[in-house]
Amino acid sequence: MHSYFYSFGEERLLWRLESLHQHYISNAKSSNRNNQNDGENSRERINLNEIDELARNMFPPCMRSIHDTLRREHHLKHYGRLYYGLFLKAAGLSMDDSMEFFRNELSIKNPEKFQKEYSYTIRYIYGKAGKRVQLSAYSCQKIVNENAPGPNDTHGCPFRHFDVKNLKALLVRYGINNDNDLEEIVQKVTAEKSYTGACAKYFSVKFGQDIPDQSVYHPNQYFLAARRAVNNPIQQNQSNVEEGETVKQDSNETNDLINDDVDLF
Repeated sequence: MHSYFYSFGEERLLWRLESLHQHYISNAKSSNRNNQNDGENSRERINLNEIDELARNMFPPCMRSIHDTLRREHHLKHYGRLYYGLFLKAAGLSMDDSMEFFRNELSIKNPEKFQKEYSYTIRYIYGKAGKRVQLSAYSCQKIVNENAPGPNDTHGCPFRHFDVKNLKALLVRYGINNDNDLEEIVQKVTAEKSYTGACAKYFSVKFGQDIPDQSVYHPNQYFLAARRAVNNPIQQNQSNVEEGETVKQDSNETNDLINDDVDLF
């Protein structure tokens, strides 16, 4: 009799534990789905019609320079298209809008080449063609140290790759009109060789406040901070850093994949 009741009690305990386990799993899955949906719904996006304004007011100089060249010349060489396409994707531009944006510009001079080559690359960037892997935008470290621009190239870091004369001209064009501010930015480049430091100083002059961490490490981190500085000029706080961390990743996988298909763009 004792043995029977022990087995029955043990069976009830096991049943109860299994029930609790299934209840926990069900709740966890539901919570995870809700969190994913909340993340997708709350993620900031950009659309086709606001790119010019965003470029003028919130893009870092490296990406604004590419944008200006694209609008002016209706053409970008390989790395210009690559860097800018990945940046816009990370900034929240959908693949359809990206396709339309680049088609509107690149098709002006060579519509057939866009249809045959460039459209494939845009799908590749968004993981819809080729290896079907989501590629990461390039960090400041990679932009500064890799793929040095040659003649007629538009990619690269202006603080690293422009000579002083052209850098000053770009900064004045982008609104740095105070001589002391201009010289302080240039000094960070020429004396300190601190290219991201010069970009951080440019940010502080442009927006009247320091960038979170007082450091620029990624074009999309700059853009997120600039967007918050414009929309909430007094509330530049730790939340900027937390959002910025989502883009503070090394993009070795992007290099590896692009190297396998180097002629995509």
